Amino acid sequence: MRYGDGGGLNEAGRQRREQVRQKAAELFEAGVSAVEVAARLEVSTKSAYAWRREWVAGGPDALKSEGSVGASTKLAAKQVERLRQRLEAGPAASGYTEDQRWTLARVVKLIATQPL
Repeated sequence: MRYGDGGGLNEAGRQRREQVRQKAAELFEAGVSAVEVAARLEVSTKSAYAWRREWVAGGPDALKSEGSVGASTKLAAKQVERLRQRLEAGPAASGYTEDQRWTLARVVKLIATQPL
């Protein structure tokens, strides 16, 4: 597994990454160098060095995941589902007949006009 492959991971992917970081902590504890950790775990040396710094400062707990990053959604689950349906119906169904592209401005307008 390459650590940098596949952003936007689901929970299973985040768990796999967590296991990689915890394995790195075990290797650091055993005296393995950051370069060797990177090679064994197939991650970048930059990540391995960063993990080592965190591990030295706070032990294995310092390498635990802090959860998913990014802002949480401001739409309720029903709103997300309605938005998905409207997007799948295409721009023409929302009155954009001049072309069949969803632009950021159009999606923003679609969200703003969506009932709560």
